[in-house]
Order: sequence, then C-alpha cells, then structure tokens
Amino acid sequence: MPGSCLRSCSARRLACSYQLVEAYDETYYRVFTTIEETVRQDLAASRRHLAEAEMQQAARSRRHEHNTG
Repeated sequence: MPGSCLRSCSARRLACSYQLVEAYDETYYRVFTTIEETVRQDLAASRRHLAEAEMQQAARSRRHEHNTG
C-alpha cells in the first residue's frame, strides 16, 4: 500500500512541524513577547508604536501650520 505509507509519512512530518512550532513558541517567542511587554510598560506606559505616532503627529503639525500660515 504505497499510498497509505505516503499519507503516514506526511502525517508524521505534520506532527513534527507542530511540535517544532510549539517548542519555538514556548522557548523563544512567548519569552520574548513577555519581556517586550514588560519593557513597554516600564518605558512607554504600555503604548505601542511610539515612533510612528510621533512621526504622524509631526506631519499633522506641519500640515496644520502650512494650511493656517
């Protein structure tokens, strides 16, 4: 039964892929996101994307000055 053997190998590879993703999540990604959240809380009052928000505000100010001046 070559077809069933092929399906079995595919199922094992898929199971290994899920195990790899779970291991990555538990040993790296979750640790990194926890640290990132702690740092953001300490330094930025939990606000995200501060640099982008500052650039947006600066652009709005320039447009407002241009339109009113």
